[in-house]
Amino acid sequence: MRYLNTSIALAGSLALLLDRGLLAIATTTHQLLDSLNPALPPTKHNVVPSFASEYAWSTAAEPASEGGEITNSSNATEYSKEETETGPALAEVAVSLFGSPKSEDVTADCVNEHNKKRVGNLRKPLMPVHRDPDAIMQALKYMEEVVNNGCPFKHSGAPGFGENLFATSGPVARCRDAVGAWYSEIRYFNGEYPGGKWTVKAGHFTQVMWSSSTGIGCARSIGCPNRILVCNYRPPGNWIGAKPFSEEVWNSIMEASGDSPQRPVGPWTVTAIAALVSLLLSLEATAA
Repeated sequence: MRYLNTSIALAGSLALLLDRGLLAIATTTHQLLDSLNPALPPTKHNVVPSFASEYAWSTAAEPASEGGEITNSSNATEYSKEETETGPALAEVAVSLFGSPKSEDVTADCVNEHNKKRVGNLRKPLMPVHRDPDAIMQALKYMEEVVNNGCPFKHSGAPGFGENLFATSGPVARCRDAVGAWYSEIRYFNGEYPGGKWTVKAGHFTQVMWSSSTGIGCARSIGCPNRILVCNYRPPGNWIGAKPFSEEVWNSIMEASGDSPQRPVGPWTVTAIAALVSLLLSLEATAA
């Protein structure tokens, strides 16, 4: 009986350790659109699927195997009237170029929200993002085009940039809400580093945290009922086959959230526990 009790205790301990594991992921509610339909009014916190400027991207695409096709993608953001006005010079440029104030630079606010995630209190922080003039002008130009074309909720296809789109049906769009929505996809960065199918479901999280995407420009539309905002990233992130950041950064993200990195329970683990229990039961029977 002593061996049986020991086997049960050991099995329970192993199960607890595996359950606690190494990766507790945030579970903030977030809906990733499976398809784009400009005719459908966006609901609060809708996020456009990632876009690849150099290669075709599909929300149903599977990550490429090592040596396979490389694809990059991108994410989205929100802005608030409560936030301070930013980039007046660029806003004036947008008006002079396009004739009317149909886009507004919100880069400074979005830079701050990105860096709360990328730097924050991480033991191993990422490089902070900064304002990129070319990305800002691309964002302003595209929001102008969006307004002029009836406010479609779709990517621009501009080469050389990662691109994030966000839309809200609420009264205002805030960078802090948008970055929070993208970052919530950390829950899909599941299991073994650098995560299983993160390129499909966690593309917004990984673009926000992509180590080399340090230049950004963000703008929102003025006059669209669905309040669209675009963020452009340089250089673009989410290259399939590449890691968004180092494993040390990932571990520090988990530490900062109060969690430990965790790995999924594999078939070998179940087999090992079963073998251990079987061995101890055999010892129990022999002793009897």
